[in-house]
This record gives sequence, structure tokens and C-alpha cells, in this order.
Amino acid sequence: MSNRPKRKQPSYGYAVPSADAESSAKPIGLWIGLVVVALVIVGGIVAAAMNDNSSSDNANSGEATQDVTVTGEQLPQMPQDQSNAIPADDDAVGQTIPTIEGKDFDGNPVTIEPGDPQLLVFVAHWCPHCQKEVPLLVQWRNSGVIPKDIKMTAVSTGVDKPRGNYPPKSWLMTESWDDPVVADNADSKAAQFFGLVSYPYIVAVDKSGKVTARGSGELDEVQLTQLVESTGVKTKSGSSSTTSTTLVIDTDATGSTGSTGSTGSTGG
Repeated sequence: MSNRPKRKQPSYGYAVPSADAESSAKPIGLWIGLVVVALVIVGGIVAAAMNDNSSSDNANSGEATQDVTVTGEQLPQMPQDQSNAIPADDDAVGQTIPTIEGKDFDGNPVTIEPGDPQLLVFVAHWCPHCQKEVPLLVQWRNSGVIPKDIKMTAVSTGVDKPRGNYPPKSWLMTESWDDPVVADNADSKAAQFFGLVSYPYIVAVDKSGKVTARGSGELDEVQLTQLVESTGVKTKSGSSSTTSTTLVIDTDATGSTGSTGSTGSTGG
């Protein structure tokens, strides 16, 4: 009989934690769970804030371009007369304007059609001359140089986001433009049908819907009054101190009657 101790056979399987190890693991698991829950809550708060900001930005910007429907004959392009911002020889004078069925930046319907003496103001958000002219038009509207019985509609066209001062809705809101706005489509269809060649561009229309005059570039009060009165509506020019504003001319781009406009979709 051998006195050798018996060799223990190895055992294989899964280790079962001791009671002490199990009790120490519970607090760790609890903390991990709490951290995960906290991260989920924080993530939800951040996502909600981002959605709110996105909704706010969309509300401020609206849609920069909208679909437009045009009926009627296209007006010829306004002649470029470097000596006069309002050409005396304009083939469009006497022609009936096309009808534009469009929308504002928020998708609300806006129509341009015969039936009212009106000024149609075509502007591009990136155009420096438009940026100077729009606040003057707002001022002249408020002071009575542009009477309330003449309809005035802005047409936001030539949209080009990389060129700055975007979106056009925010720009016009900042300038306190309270009159209707049509957002032209991405191809500037409305502007093309009205014969635009440069910005800003104003078309004066009488109550029968016929063009009475057109002007382009930075117009001063005298020129603006000429456009208004061509429609058959009398102005109150000079009736208040706010109407005597002197237009600051851009000496880098001037003509004998005021600053020249930005050309079509390529000017700046």
C-alpha cells in the first residue's frame, strides 16, 4: 500500500463569485445604471434644445424661394440709360403687367395683378444698393412720400445664399418692411417677366394695370416721387422733415442721377 498522497483531479467550470464579491458589485452596477440614465436625460434635453433652435431659425428664415405662376405677356427689358435712372424711352410703358401668383416666405399666397396703382420693388438680399434703398423706401412709406393708397409689393429675387445678408426674410424684417412680399422662384421667373436687368428695380403701375414708368438703381426722393406720381397718385413730398433725407451716393458706382444698380443676378 502506497503512502503517496492522492493527486487531486483538476476541475473545470465557471467561477461563482463569493457572497462578498457579489455584495461589492451591486453598488458599482447601481452607479453605472445611474450614470447611463443621467446621460440619456442630458441627451434628450440637448436634442430638444437643438430642435427648438432649429424651429426658431426656420421661423425666422422661412423659405427663401417659392414657386410662382405667371400669366400674361412678358415685359421687355428695361433700357439701360446711364444718364437717367428712369428712362424716358421705355417700350414697356403702356403695357399691361403680367399676373404673378406667388407666396411669401411663409407660404402665404400673394398675388401681383392689375387693379391698383402700385409700385413693384424687386430686390436681392446680397445687393448693396438694395440694402441702401430698402430702408429709404420704408422711411418714405411711413412719412407719406409713398401714400398709403398706392399698393407697394416687394419681390425678393436673385437669391444666392453664399453672397451674404441671408436669409432675405430676416433682412426685410430687420428693415421693418411691412408691405407684402413675393418670394420669387430659384430661377427668378417673376423678375424675368417684368424685364429686370439690375437691382434695385421698381415698376410703377396705374390702376388699369399698365406700366407708367420703371426705374433702377438707388433712387432719390425726387425720382421716387416721379415714379409714384406717374401712376396718377399724388405724393406728400416735402410735407415732413423726414422726407428731406439726402441720399448718400456710392462714389464707386454712380451715374448722374444717383447710384447705379447691381446688374441682374451677377451684380454686387
